[in-house]
Amino acid sequence: MAWDLFGHPYGDQDEKGWAVSNVDMSDAVWHKSSFSATGNCVEVARLAGSYTAVRNSRDPDGPVLVFTEAEWNAFLQGLAVGEFD
Repeated sequence: MAWDLFGHPYGDQDEKGWAVSNVDMSDAVWHKSSFSATGNCVEVARLAGSYTAVRNSRDPDGPVLVFTEAEWNAFLQGLAVGEFD
C-alpha cells in the first residue's frame, strides 16, 4: 500500500515507486499559470469527485499529485496569507 503526502492510503505503486491513485484523470484539462514564462511550471486540473491534480509541465507523463477539495483549499489559503513565502 502506498500513501500520499498527507498519510492517506493511495492505492498501489508503479514501477518507479510512485503512488498510483484510483482517481480518474482521463478527462483532465490541464491549466498552466499565466505567471509561467520560463517553462518551469506546474499545471493544475480539476477532476471529477472534487479532486485537484498538479503536475510538472515539463514532464506531462510523469507523476501527478492529487489533492482532495479540503487539501487544495488549505493550500490556497496558505498561499493567500503568505505561508510559503
